[in-house]
Amino acid sequence: LLAGARYATFLTAAGTGYSAWDELALTRWNPDLIEGGGGLLLYFRDAVSGRFWSFGQVSAATLESRFYGGIAEFRQQHNDIETLIEICVAPDADLELRRITLRNPSDQPRRIELTSYAEVVLNHWAADAAHPAFSKLFIQTEWVAESQTLLARRRPRSPEQSPCWLVHALVGAIPGKGNGVQYETDRAGFLGRGYSPAAPRALKLAIPLSGTVGNVLDPIVSVRQTVELAAGGATQVTFLLGAASERETALAL
Repeated sequence: LLAGARYATFLTAAGTGYSAWDELALTRWNPDLIEGGGGLLLYFRDAVSGRFWSFGQVSAATLESRFYGGIAEFRQQHNDIETLIEICVAPDADLELRRITLRNPSDQPRRIELTSYAEVVLNHWAADAAHPAFSKLFIQTEWVAESQTLLARRRPRSPEQSPCWLVHALVGAIPGKGNGVQYETDRAGFLGRGYSPAAPRALKLAIPLSGTVGNVLDPIVSVRQTVELAAGGATQVTFLLGAASERETALAL
């Protein structure tokens, strides 16, 4: 459990888990020993061969996990790419950071596509578990081009309901030529009919993310960018996920 004053992230040794802000669940997760249960998943895809692998799936046999004071560290090696993922909750903000270090030990340059995926909840655990389909109807998503950021909020059903804004972004990446940030907030558009989070349509068919935002029926947050890895080189990027009671505060994160 990585926690600040209001923000908390629960992680298993397999890298699955959920995030919460005060009494609200931010991301959906179930303790499923087969599928991994969800949470914030990260996908890595070789842009040339099309092979992909993920972080946050129980089937990742090469995963090594370590937990320190305030930091969770995971190491993987797939498709000849070494991956280090370090996760922490910021001590001074309602924000979790997932810093990824990719290393290419080969003598050939590589182009790796990084994609995130998380189902948005922004609701109390019991309310979402009791009526998940109904709970999803009140989520509205937004793309802020200036800061390359995804926002999601729950439309209030009463004046007494406290607002919550979820923010998700990828920072620090140096993209390959012509490869800007892509985004998606529609689960059906990302997964596709007959696919699953273990092998979503957006990864298996190598299709671009659609950029769908607004009042989606089944909300997610997903961002993607392709990075260049020189032979013997490395690069570092960070996925962030946070929450705030106001839009301006969420963007400031």
